[in-house]
Amino acid sequence: MQRKAKGLSCGVGEKRWTVAVVNRDPADSHAGRSFQQAMAQAMPDRGAHVDVYVTCARDGGDARLPSNYSKRGKLVRSFRTKRGG
Repeated sequence: MQRKAKGLSCGVGEKRWTVAVVNRDPADSHAGRSFQQAMAQAMPDRGAHVDVYVTCARDGGDARLPSNYSKRGKLVRSFRTKRGG
């Protein structure tokens, strides 16, 4: 279950988006309406570092912009995927 980002209120015409950033690379960021959607799009490799932000934006493309999720969003999870194989 996704943790709610307290204190995050969206403006008119904006929706709440979850953004998964793999290995802290802004080019490898994926947005979804839920944690499961964002992770399904991201498909991180084993051992990859994943930061999960919740932000407000008009669409998924806008949510993926580093200026949006890093300044307006809230970091809700940061983890490393399981290693091995």
